[in-house]
Amino acid sequence: MGKSENRLIEKWENLKFRNIPWTVGHQGLKTYFNKFGNVAVATVVFDKDTGLSRNYGFVFYRNKHEFDKAIQTEPHKLEGNVLKVFPELGIDCEDDSLTETFNQAANHLQNLLPNLDNQTLLTLYGYYKQGSHGPCTTPKPSWYEMKAKSKWEAWSKLGDMPQNEAKTIYIETIKKLDPNFATASPTKESWVSVSTLQDDPSTRHTGEKTLVDYVKEEDREQVTNILGCPDGKKIINEVDEDGLGLIHWAADRGSVDILKVLIEGGADVDLQDCDGQTALHYASSCGHLDSVRVLLESGARRDVLDNDGSSPEAVACDGAVKELLANFT
Repeated sequence: MGKSENRLIEKWENLKFRNIPWTVGHQGLKTYFNKFGNVAVATVVFDKDTGLSRNYGFVFYRNKHEFDKAIQTEPHKLEGNVLKVFPELGIDCEDDSLTETFNQAANHLQNLLPNLDNQTLLTLYGYYKQGSHGPCTTPKPSWYEMKAKSKWEAWSKLGDMPQNEAKTIYIETIKKLDPNFATASPTKESWVSVSTLQDDPSTRHTGEKTLVDYVKEEDREQVTNILGCPDGKKIINEVDEDGLGLIHWAADRGSVDILKVLIEGGADVDLQDCDGQTALHYASSCGHLDSVRVLLESGARRDVLDNDGSSPEAVACDGAVKELLANFT
């Protein structure tokens, strides 16, 4: 979209969707919602570590009439999944130019990583998180998660600094590190921006990984060891900055072994995420039949409704999963 068009648009109306099938990408989402009006941008959110869809995304309309039409037309179904809709009115476009440069700076940082020390990376990480998410509201990581704790402190110490100020400082810092940045071309589209503190699993040292990392990687030995520590019982039901607990990540991955370790360690099988969903919702919507069975055998409730009023059976799209949820005794 050109800058002249940006000046004509004060706000975009946008919708957030969950339960997007993992096979649907940006274009598929846009194609579906174009039938309700002219979609400006459609974005599916992908996990930066695995490259897999996180099953939620956003659709932006320039016109409120088209936005209202999309809201009023329900249910929305994509490849058999019923999408859950969350209206998010009024995304400002006034700082599009600053945001675009900010995203380009984040992408350009990847070229500078070999020459930067850890303290500089932490500083940049703090400004990146402040610029992209606003003030830190996530709980302080546990004492043994040293890298996560350092990153949290770099972000938290910025307090209530305005997002645009943080973006500007981030951009200026990148320019100081590489004077050629101003003329550099972005290597990725702006929506592909990633965390500015290198977080590629293949480059992490064992001591830098968190418990969530080990759960995602299905590393049963490491998960068991950490949960065996004195603070294991305290952290097993904590939620991360995405509002998910360890048991949600395990269910999302379909990791039966990790689910069993967590449940044996005292994990709450009915722990709800920021959208009110339990691990049973996750396993059901992803079609992980064995995980659904383990959760049910461990006493997971089938009658828990999420914030949208949906039960685990309602979000399931696999016939075998639906049958198990309906007939389990």
